[in-house]
Amino acid sequence: GTPSLVRLYLCCILDAGSRDTAFCYDFHPSAQLFKSTLRKALLAWGIPKQIWMDNGKEFLAEEISGGARREFRWRFEADEDTWSLFDKLGIDPHYCKKFNPNGKALVERFFQTFNAIERELPGWTGEHTGSTVRGRRAFARPERLKEEERLHDLFLAGEAPETSLWPLDKLVAYETARIEAEYRHQRHDGLSGRTPAQVQAGFNGERRI
Repeated sequence: GTPSLVRLYLCCILDAGSRDTAFCYDFHPSAQLFKSTLRKALLAWGIPKQIWMDNGKEFLAEEISGGARREFRWRFEADEDTWSLFDKLGIDPHYCKKFNPNGKALVERFFQTFNAIERELPGWTGEHTGSTVRGRRAFARPERLKEEERLHDLFLAGEAPETSLWPLDKLVAYETARIEAEYRHQRHDGLSGRTPAQVQAGFNGERRI
């Protein structure tokens, strides 16, 4: 069929000890995307005692944090199906204060690097994900993106020889390689000049998975 234009989301979990990252992509922010990213982080680093999270609804799902049920977890001890994901893993979740970027400064630093990469690429959607029009979310596309979409439509109609927009596999591979080179293997002042990958490698054998 005709290829469609999609937006791609990235979910990132950052290890505070090393500033190393685990991340996954999907077409929508969701609890499932977060769980996939968490699984990747746990397999790489082991199970943490605590996790600090944003206040997005995908992180507040009862299946993940348990909501009010956390106060009554021992009442359900005989039936583990009622436990949340964090209950089962023994992770204590905390949520950052809203509109306070200092509460998640380390992961915000990662996203600064990621956003700088994004700005260079075709299909960049802009700094803001959307605006509200008549009570509904409306995505405001940058002028550059509008022109890229116009040319892409001509390409699909056979009226242009090529399109500047990238297929998903190329985009994911490129962004992942850039993150490796410009974040994971980049020296950080806060790590005494070491890279997140170097610090993380020093933890090998000391964490349980």
